Amino acid sequence: MKSQVVGVVFFTDWWAKCGVRFIAGIALYAAEGDKTDRRVGFSNLDPNLVKFMMGWFIEFAHTPLDRMRGGLYLHEDLDETASKKFWSNLTRIPLNQFHKVFLLKIKKEINLRKTYMNMAFFLYV
Repeated sequence: MKSQVVGVVFFTDWWAKCGVRFIAGIALYAAEGDKTDRRVGFSNLDPNLVKFMMGWFIEFAHTPLDRMRGGLYLHEDLDETASKKFWSNLTRIPLNQFHKVFLLKIKKEINLRKTYMNMAFFLYV
């Protein structure tokens, strides 16, 4: 009987510390995750969400950083080197673990700000 109480206390402590992050990661993965065979991935424009999901994969899926890969869809007028450095610094994924950058053509009439928000980052595990 005492072990059941300890189990409930442990679960309550875990839920208070980790439960919300765990559920948030599941929800984000359901919305933005790559669900193809043999691949786990997450893509988003928001650096905060990408950083959160990296931490989620490390904490809950026990994924080491050396198994993670980065990728970019980048507007053609943005600096590829600077963009890769930005995401590498944010995610701690070394540049040699990035896939080929996909360049997107933009329409002339669209005036986009040249920021990280005009590119999509893909995290592959």
